[in-house]
Amino acid sequence: MGNLSGTKILYIEDSETQRQLVKSIIEDECGFQVDAVATGVEGLKTWAAGSYDVLAVDYELPDMNGINICHTILSEQPDLPIVMVTGKGDESIAAEALNLGVSHYITKDSPTVFMKLLPVIIRKLADQALELKEKRRAELALKESEANAQRERELLNNAISSFKDGFALYDKDDKMVICNDTYLAAMDGKRDDLSPGMSFEEVLRIRAKHNRSTLSEEWIQNRIVRHANPTQQFDTTQVDGRFFQLHDFKTQDGGTATIRIDVTELKKAEEGLHAAERHNQLILDSVGDGIYGVDSDGRFTFANPTAREMIGFSDEELIGKNSHEMIHHTYPDGTPHPNEKCPMLLARLEGGDYANSNDVFWRKDGTSFPVEYTSKPIMKNGQLVGNVVAF
Repeated sequence: MGNLSGTKILYIEDSETQRQLVKSIIEDECGFQVDAVATGVEGLKTWAAGSYDVLAVDYELPDMNGINICHTILSEQPDLPIVMVTGKGDESIAAEALNLGVSHYITKDSPTVFMKLLPVIIRKLADQALELKEKRRAELALKESEANAQRERELLNNAISSFKDGFALYDKDDKMVICNDTYLAAMDGKRDDLSPGMSFEEVLRIRAKHNRSTLSEEWIQNRIVRHANPTQQFDTTQVDGRFFQLHDFKTQDGGTATIRIDVTELKKAEEGLHAAERHNQLILDSVGDGIYGVDSDGRFTFANPTAREMIGFSDEELIGKNSHEMIHHTYPDGTPHPNEKCPMLLARLEGGDYANSNDVFWRKDGTSFPVEYTSKPIMKNGQLVGNVVAF
């Protein structure tokens, strides 16, 4: 039995004596609040204005019968517990009341029995009313929880749908929970084949069915292993030539989030850059002049084959080393040439060009040779990042 404190009873009875007696007994024995009225009209008005848990109504009233009252109230509150009270037993009235939805029927043939039974019935109906209240609260809480969950799902769907990259979430059993349209687009027109609840392997095999040239059985098995134990991103190519980076992340509940990033344009840009670099390297390798580059601190960053042949150093011996200390450390007359007095250094610090037609560079074997060279600054975003020297 739950907490029945605060239970309110409405009793409609035309007998003043009966009204007060029942009110007193119910309040004393049950501890409930009882509002007692004398007529059907007054009873309906009181019921509409209040919030009652149980209704006890006499069948015979001066302005209407209890059946009419019950019909009116139950049409608006069909689960309200009601006990019908009559002066004499009448099976037809009892059947009509019970068929209407009245919970209990009791007669006043024996006042002693009536006064003993009525509190028991009222308490039982109060328990029933409390159960109904708790059921309504639970149903309301469930509806509110479902509504909140639906709102959260919609927010999540909206957020995921806004991703320009493909996204899918798999639960701890590796079943798909949700994914966005970009992820589905990888199906190459077969997106209707995918649905939540599919396993990650099922998704892979559906994709493989439409990408046989790129998704082999070996690829599928490797992908399953990577998905189950994500460590780092990896690249994949689709049958249409698009490139993707795949990232898997474990969630706190043991699921896996998968992100597919289309890097086709980036790959094309990288290939274009590599092609340009290869082209530039071919030019550097084929010219007859020596060319080398230094960073903003004067350290070698590259030297073409002609430059390396002229000074006698390999790439490994040059890259990262100070150019002045390697090949420009001594004047033609053999006296030391301090770095701080190097005109190339001074020009580099000022970000300007420098040319010299009467200087020497020193070889690895300690011999020197006369050079004519030009030094030009390398700028990036308005900042000096180094120099290129041709000699």
